[in-house]
Amino acid sequence: MSKFTQEQLTKIASSNYADCVEIIKEMGALVQTVQEDFSIEIALRQFDLILQATLLNAAVANDELQDCELDFVGGIAQYSDILPVVNAAIQEQEPSWDPIGWGDLLDIDTDTLKKFAVIAGACVEKYAEEFVSYFAVVDKVIEEKDYMDLLFSAVTKIAIAISGYDGDDLDSEISDYESLSALAMYSTLVNDRWKAIVESND
Repeated sequence: MSKFTQEQLTKIASSNYADCVEIIKEMGALVQTVQEDFSIEIALRQFDLILQATLLNAAVANDELQDCELDFVGGIAQYSDILPVVNAAIQEQEPSWDPIGWGDLLDIDTDTLKKFAVIAGACVEKYAEEFVSYFAVVDKVIEEKDYMDLLFSAVTKIAIAISGYDGDDLDSEISDYESLSALAMYSTLVNDRWKAIVESND
């Protein structure tokens, strides 16, 4: 019933990713009014890492990973790439680990792939902390817009897009599980921290 072509889903995801970029740039400009050296570029890189980690976890949620999903997750980010971060983290624990690229993930067994996705989530914790720390304060001061909700809405649409990228009907149970997996992780990384900062400043 709610089936889209990969081209349609890519357009949906790309449009909403562009919205995320504009939201971050707008928030960053507000931060720069009180902290001139604040880097919007760094904030965009941090967001890319958070987004790719959450989407990677969504892609492996059904114990399968397809090349079209890898293309989606690897290609959506414009400012950073989660794989070098994860490879570096693994090499710290396992010096013999050979860095892998997006295409190599298809050759990894399911258990290792899921562990890789979990490590990706752990790697972006510090980036999420930094990403949220400034923007949550701005969001509290600016009453005209709820930036957290605007970002979450756009990320939700991106997560829904990836859930149908492998051909699943967007209304199917498996697609719901994939998108919910991504949104739950994003909420933990970003929204929960965001709310905690806002509440602490009440």
